Amino acid sequence: MPVTGEGTIAEAEKGSKALLFIADVLDTAKEDVSKAVSSEILKDRAKEAVTAAEAREKLHQDEHTAYAAYLEAKADLSKLQSPTAEERAAKEFEVERTKRAWCLKLAALTAVGERPSGSRPGCP
Repeated sequence: MPVTGEGTIAEAEKGSKALLFIADVLDTAKEDVSKAVSSEILKDRAKEAVTAAEAREKLHQDEHTAYAAYLEAKADLSKLQSPTAEERAAKEFEVERTKRAWCLKLAALTAVGERPSGSRPGCP
């Protein structure tokens, strides 16, 4: 819905430089102000809400995937039987790597005010 604003400045004398400056600024900015107000009025609030909900769901899915990878890495480490030092180091590194990835996803989720579903420990 377009918005129109009108104003009249009548001066009997030469006029104040400050008022002339203000009038010039308002006249110059009227198109920008009109566009800004119109775009705010015409925003599709329902579409914005759907987009925000989809983004939150994506964060949840990313956090779930990262947590599952972390748990899998921990399980793989616990299954090692008589590993070499390199095998153990590789599995421990994978646990740490997946833990960091999960903590980043969890931080992103909580930064937007969401909590992970289910009961999970927090990231240290």
